[in-house]
Amino acid sequence: RCGRQADALAAYQNARRVLVEQLAIEPSAPLRQLEQAILRQELSLDLAATVAARPPSVAAVSESARRGPREDRDAPHNLPAQASSFVGRERELSELRQLLARARMITLTGAAGVGKTRLVLQFAASTLDGSGDGACFVDLAPLTDATLVAAQLAGVLGVPEQPGRSLLRSLIDACRDRRLLVILDNCEHVIGEAANVADQLVRGCPKMIILATSREPLAIEGEHLYRVPSLFVPPASAEPERLLACDAVALFADRARQQRSDFVVDADNASAVGRLCRRLDGIPLAIELAAARLRMLPLDEIDNRLDQRFRLLTGGHRTTPPRQQTLQALIDWSYDLLNPGEQEMLERLSVFAGGFDLHSAEAVAGASFNSPAGVLDRLAALVDKSLLQADDGGSVRYRLLETVRDYATTKLLARSQRAATALRAAHCDYYLALAETAAPHLIGHGQIEWLDRLQLEFDNLRAAISSSLQASNPAAGLRLGRALCYFWLYREPRAEGAAALSAVLDRPDAHQPTLLRGRALVAAGILLTLITGEYDAAAARAQEALAIARARADEHLRAEALYVLALINGSRGNEQALLELTDEGLALAMALGDPHLTALLLMTRGSSPHLSHTERARMAAQSLALASQAGNKVLHLASLNNLSYLEIEGGEISAARARLAEGVRLAREIGDRRGLSLHSCTLGFASYLDNADAEARAMFDQSLAIARRNGDQLMVAYAHLGLALVASRAGDAQTAATLHGAADAIHDKLGTHFDSLESRLRDVDLTRLRAALGDAAFQSAYNAGRAADTPAAAVPA
Repeated sequence: RCGRQADALAAYQNARRVLVEQLAIEPSAPLRQLEQAILRQELSLDLAATVAARPPSVAAVSESARRGPREDRDAPHNLPAQASSFVGRERELSELRQLLARARMITLTGAAGVGKTRLVLQFAASTLDGSGDGACFVDLAPLTDATLVAAQLAGVLGVPEQPGRSLLRSLIDACRDRRLLVILDNCEHVIGEAANVADQLVRGCPKMIILATSREPLAIEGEHLYRVPSLFVPPASAEPERLLACDAVALFADRARQQRSDFVVDADNASAVGRLCRRLDGIPLAIELAAARLRMLPLDEIDNRLDQRFRLLTGGHRTTPPRQQTLQALIDWSYDLLNPGEQEMLERLSVFAGGFDLHSAEAVAGASFNSPAGVLDRLAALVDKSLLQADDGGSVRYRLLETVRDYATTKLLARSQRAATALRAAHCDYYLALAETAAPHLIGHGQIEWLDRLQLEFDNLRAAISSSLQASNPAAGLRLGRALCYFWLYREPRAEGAAALSAVLDRPDAHQPTLLRGRALVAAGILLTLITGEYDAAAARAQEALAIARARADEHLRAEALYVLALINGSRGNEQALLELTDEGLALAMALGDPHLTALLLMTRGSSPHLSHTERARMAAQSLALASQAGNKVLHLASLNNLSYLEIEGGEISAARARLAEGVRLAREIGDRRGLSLHSCTLGFASYLDNADAEARAMFDQSLAIARRNGDQLMVAYAHLGLALVASRAGDAQTAATLHGAADAIHDKLGTHFDSLESRLRDVDLTRLRAALGDAAFQSAYNAGRAADTPAAAVPA
């Protein structure tokens, strides 16, 4: 995971050669599993694919929890590192360990700010002893659409979308035999869908343990509730020594030293600190906010101000939990300490999801302030007063704690519904402008920098699309979807982009045959074709776009629609249609002087086996030159792959392997996962033809792992074919036949076929396998691959 995958694999292969040649032994199962995890390049060496060899059980995980934290544990996880120390909670950790011994679904409930997330992270870390498949942390707080709960979990685990199959079912199948500890954090605002996902995972994955945090129970069968209490504070009559030992005072002291390094709790002030913590009901967030005031106020003045606010804000709605009332009182008090400009800024910042920078704060939230300096000053004040977090990762980004964001949103709505609506519109407009500014760079010069920029703003972009739908503003949604097309294609290869575009395109008020709709239809067609393989839906979108283009006499839109239709027909083997469509499209693209679109059409046309090898090579070279001219590194890599493929067909295997190895390196360098999968697969075929079966197997494994994560079913089929060829030559005929069946099943489902080189290799190998196994045994193994529920199920462990 540190960017030295090739070095790690080389070290493993050298070690294996020594073991086999000098000691006549194979590497152990754990080492082989580590190799596969490195190849997959998954989060924490692929949480979803690192499978423990020993029989799993809840008791094994709970036993490790009872033993408590250890320094030497290396189980895979994505638990976020904590910037401050964890104080106290020994009793709660012990109770959770006991509960885990008999429960697989535990929900930590409690008031906002009581420390549910921090407690569950500390507890999860204590269970990591390497005996299971690790821990997976999923933060649901940024979600504005409850239907994306499963997608958020799938993104962390690397489980891809599959056409015609629910993502939740794919998650269940991928995790059925995995000993995973899954943490679903901040469920309350998506409670219904979070409950549905958790319920089905618990039912379908008997070895999974789920810990959820929520302000209310999920209310599903088998759920065990653990109510997280406030930190214990002894009564006022307690001796100072007892106060010094309690968790609440210890937490206040620790956080106070972050504001004043000379602050200590001693016999002289222990009673005052204890009284303050007691009146805050021991709520950690409240204590931390109070401790932050020591930077500006002495301890006794903090106590006095809090006393005034509590008298004002006691009680509240009868149905509101008391601890929520107390936290509300504290945040009210913190809010009232702000001047009017700071209060308004805090409210306006609540429109951001996941974080923001100074420029976006000035543009969206600072519209009512007189100068950029006024915005910066207010941000600094909010950071100083612990209502805003500043994360310095090279450039400063800000974020509101979710509790504070909820509070600020409520205040904003109370101030003015109209102002809140206008602010959401301003937020949508800002991120629409960002996306449209980025769009030409996503296929041109500055590509990687802009892809990284949009990745950082992904939560805000998602919120902007959601806002466009809620505000009945289909034009903004169509423009956003169009602008983000290549971001979704190159950096976020998930079905979410196609789904978001479809949600906008299918609105009754978005059906006018405008050029904007046509451009969004093309974007949807590209995503449906290249990510999800939904060719029928893609063709329908492209045909509608083509009709709009012809009616509006827009030649650029017409060329784009022709490109999508050519892609679909090429994948389905309709060679005559492919040539006709690319003829028309190329004439338009070249007349328009669009190097990116011309390169795409040349690449697509050059895939036709009906053309001569010389003509296809010429087109590949032209597309490579045009991609370089445009500054599109991802397209440059794709063109390199095409040239390498033609070199393989021409028998120049060594040259192809060298070019492809460089392509694998470049794809990894620029973060092009689709390109990495493609180059790895093609390099696998070149290595196979060069009798380098070990490298071929490694490359096919790598391509398969990435393709599954991307949801790229067509590439999964090619990787399966490659693995089948390697297995066949190694003498494992049954495995080879099973893999052939899995590959063919995908093509049948998509209505596609292998390219000419792979088709020839496939046909020769199937004849050999049928002869080696006999008709009955071959057909049995082949049918087993075709019948597998998922492609993964066809690959032997």
